[in-house]
Amino acid sequence: MKLLYLLTALLLTISAVSALDLDVVESTVNVTVEPGEVATVQFQIKNNGASSISGITFNHTLSLSDNDDDSIRLSFSDPVTISAGSSANVTITVDTDELIDINTYSGKVTAKSGTLEDSFDFDINIE
Repeated sequence: MKLLYLLTALLLTISAVSALDLDVVESTVNVTVEPGEVATVQFQIKNNGASSISGITFNHTLSLSDNDDDSIRLSFSDPVTISAGSSANVTITVDTDELIDINTYSGKVTAKSGTLEDSFDFDINIE
């Protein structure tokens, strides 16, 4: 039983350290855009690990359409490879339909590379 406890504690420690290797510096990112317009906003990813990070992908939980299916499109720039101890800026491009409802569209964005990931809150304010 003691061995199982020690192995579990070690696994949890390793997982906690790995999660910190890829660090989205901002906890919340906001952008304001008018209907039919395009806006950009940047956030920073820091590599706190001992080796390079590449192949970073992004997904999100935002609902990007209004009640009559006008939509918002998101695209993320590619930070390519982030060397150990370095950071890189990522640009989000927000492209809106002309008839998108004035509202705030909110959710989480997750950056992921292999088993490493970190998230932040993302708010799109349509005014």
